[in-house]
Amino acid sequence: MSRVFLIPLVIVLFHLVCATSSEIAVHIISGVPDNPTKLRVNCTYEGADFQERTLNDGQEFSWGHSDNFFVDYMFVCKFDWGTKTRTFPVLSMRTRPILCAHTIYPCDCYWDARADGFYFSNDKKSWKKITVHIISGVPDNPTKLRVNCTYDGADFQERTLNNGQEFSWGHSDILFIDYMFVCKFDWGTKTRTFPVLSMRTRPILCAHTIYPCDCYWDARADGFYFSNDKKSWKKMYEW
Repeated sequence: MSRVFLIPLVIVLFHLVCATSSEIAVHIISGVPDNPTKLRVNCTYEGADFQERTLNDGQEFSWGHSDNFFVDYMFVCKFDWGTKTRTFPVLSMRTRPILCAHTIYPCDCYWDARADGFYFSNDKKSWKKITVHIISGVPDNPTKLRVNCTYDGADFQERTLNNGQEFSWGHSDILFIDYMFVCKFDWGTKTRTFPVLSMRTRPILCAHTIYPCDCYWDARADGFYFSNDKKSWKKMYEW
């Protein structure tokens, strides 16, 4: 093989290696109050623990990773706050195309642990978030509407809503993390339970909107209506 051919080949290989190895920075942020406890975070990489961190509200820590497309990897973090705990991969070879899909290298992956869940962003400004709104559209007679919602089996506090009253919560929608919010509605002798948001239903409920996405559920006397804008409603369930 001639040297004339080898020189451009070496240049091509050099650029290929550089193009497939890029820097990603993972940021872990505490967005929870310091009460009942401060946020504790323990992250692992290929089974090796980082030192456990205890973060004050608003505090963060970060690390960098050189992302080579041909090398498998996974960073997993365990979050503990009061009695709540959650473990999931904050970055891996499989999830990197999703997390860095809308940005160019270097890529920043911000994870903000909040009281209502975990939020993700590439710029610390726009957060991938879905907000679920539960509205009482039924009269207060024979009874007010009672709503009890669960997330991964854990109950929210049961709510009693007056006619026209609503409550809401936010959720960070990351495609590779499974989730399901289920709500039980009671009004007089009527009762109904169904998932108001899940990994499976998210593509349907948020199909015609961009992030942030609002999911409004209005419980009415004749059934349950859904909307993304609180203007155009579609009946989804009977009592």
